[in-house]
Amino acid sequence: MDSISHGKFNLLKMSKQRIGFYLIIIILLGYFTTKHSIDWNKISEIPWNARILVGILGAAIMIGLRDLGYMLRIRHLTKKKISWTQAFKIILLWEFGSAITPGMLGGKAVALFLLHLNRISLAKASSVVLLSIIIDEIIVLIIFPILYFIFDNQIFAIEASCTDWKMLQIQFPWLQNIYLVAYSIFIVLLALAIFVFLMLSGLFLPAKTIDAFALKIIRIPILSKFSDAILSFTREIHLVNSDLKRQSFSFWIQALAYSFLAWTGRYGIAICLIWGFMPASLYDFMLIYAKQYALWLTFYIPSTPGSSGLAESIFVAYFCPYLPEGLSGAVALLWRLMSYYIYILIGVVFIFFWNTKISKES
Repeated sequence: MDSISHGKFNLLKMSKQRIGFYLIIIILLGYFTTKHSIDWNKISEIPWNARILVGILGAAIMIGLRDLGYMLRIRHLTKKKISWTQAFKIILLWEFGSAITPGMLGGKAVALFLLHLNRISLAKASSVVLLSIIIDEIIVLIIFPILYFIFDNQIFAIEASCTDWKMLQIQFPWLQNIYLVAYSIFIVLLALAIFVFLMLSGLFLPAKTIDAFALKIIRIPILSKFSDAILSFTREIHLVNSDLKRQSFSFWIQALAYSFLAWTGRYGIAICLIWGFMPASLYDFMLIYAKQYALWLTFYIPSTPGSSGLAESIFVAYFCPYLPEGLSGAVALLWRLMSYYIYILIGVVFIFFWNTKISKES
């Protein structure tokens, strides 16, 4: 096993203290941000009826659907060279890596290591990981503009009169500027579009042209210090496009279908929870679905670890009108538990108890 499993890969060998620090900070940020929009008296009065229980059960099923989609995709992209068990471990730890190293490429090192650990060559592993990321971004770049065309600025609409949202703003006055997130989202979309275009540029430009352009870029004084990263990115472009050119059209349709299944599960968690807790007359399935694209795009904005605090705040801002007064913060925390915290907890279990086994296998 080369340097990716030793010197360059540290996530699976992180100290318990460091992982514990991440976990505590992330959970505390989420709690202290939303606690002012939680009415504990009303929580104690929640009627745990069939609708709420079905909503929570539906959210749990959506978690499984999300992971199933990603498992199907990674097995598909590796031509089923990894087993279902291996795919399960890779996806869970990939999600863990993404949770503590947020951003578009979060968790990439974890996935590369685990694919290589399961006898996938480094070149193929790098291509599979980058293709997975590109496919996810393509889905966002296709669907978000369509939803924005249908709903316009309703996607970013915040009900200022919502009690839970007003309580949150009293405690955190900076949230009054949360409308600026909408502008940031368009910047994020532009960055995603540029990333996808660059990664797919090899389909339209000869390899020599891309290499020559990269060499010109690194000669610019202000960019010369990034020469290693730029040349590495260029190599990744070649890897991705080498795979793209070899595959059939049906291969990529299938990969997109698996990805869409995963994203359906990702967004379905909040949809099920909101459906369970909200009055039936207020339910607007498509708008709730559309708002989640805006919500998830905010995770790319550099902020706290895992966007903790920001994510819960925006959830309350966007979905407060659909939920009973005093419960927005609680539902936000439940949503984060099922869509985010759970992967950190599972990752901790993997690292604390399986690290010895992983080291022996490598």
